[in-house]
Amino acid sequence: MTRRWTALSLLVAVAIVAVAGYAIGAGKSSKDLVLCASKKSGDLSLASAKGKCAKGEKKITVAKEGPVGPGGPQGAPGPAASATLEPVNDVKPGVVNCAANPGAFCRTSDVATWTSVGKGGSEEPSAGGYFKDLGGVVHLTGLLGFEFGGGWVGPFPEVLFYLPPGFRPGHGVVSLTQLCGSGFQTVRVYPSGKVKIVDTELSCAVLDGISFHP
Repeated sequence: MTRRWTALSLLVAVAIVAVAGYAIGAGKSSKDLVLCASKKSGDLSLASAKGKCAKGEKKITVAKEGPVGPGGPQGAPGPAASATLEPVNDVKPGVVNCAANPGAFCRTSDVATWTSVGKGGSEEPSAGGYFKDLGGVVHLTGLLGFEFGGGWVGPFPEVLFYLPPGFRPGHGVVSLTQLCGSGFQTVRVYPSGKVKIVDTELSCAVLDGISFHP
């Protein structure tokens, strides 16, 4: 008897896959699968709708979900998350050839240059600068003015400075208009890195609030 049921068990194991696939395809996968195995031939068939088998058949129940297996090995630790905000890059003192020196103010002569009016601090505007936040978005900051001597009366140079590679707009020109001095000034940032003003009659520019994806 023991050998007979061992052979039958092997037949059951082979046939369960086919019958279970049939049951799932027929839309009966919400409950445990009940099979009936003939004690003589070992043939398998689905139980009745009430889960009963005929005389001469052995009832076999196949659970829809098996027991939970043991946990897997601990995975390797991932890289540590960086939550350090990079410092603001201050725009450097003016140079005559500012296009070839990204990150430096544009100087017109020895006595005329764009520069930072704000120096930072709790009660002063921030200095001219740029940085990336934790999401990789570039932000400009600061209040700029035109420093001049020798009776300069304008118009004022439209190009303030150039941003270095990696800090330039990646999707077209970025523009922002804000109150500055006696009027409204528009600052535009180009994919080339050029940062310029529109109204050359105003000797100031506000960079705070300008942000973009590089």
